[in-house]
Amino acid sequence: MSMGEFLHSGLKVWGSAESLELIKRHGKIAMQCLPVQRSDTIYWVKTQTVMPSKANVTTVHVADYDIWHK
Repeated sequence: MSMGEFLHSGLKVWGSAESLELIKRHGKIAMQCLPVQRSDTIYWVKTQTVMPSKANVTTVHVADYDIWHK
């Protein structure tokens, strides 16, 4: 994921060592990222499990983290 893409799409970024938040124009948090341990410098997206009956997703792709970091 690209911080620049988020900023160019109109999101604002607020962050500290505890979390990074991507905020929509009206102030609602669009995404929150947290380190696994306080000393980590890589932040993980905080997600929720969605029940299949409520999901609008038909295909799920596995993320290739090697490609993300190239």
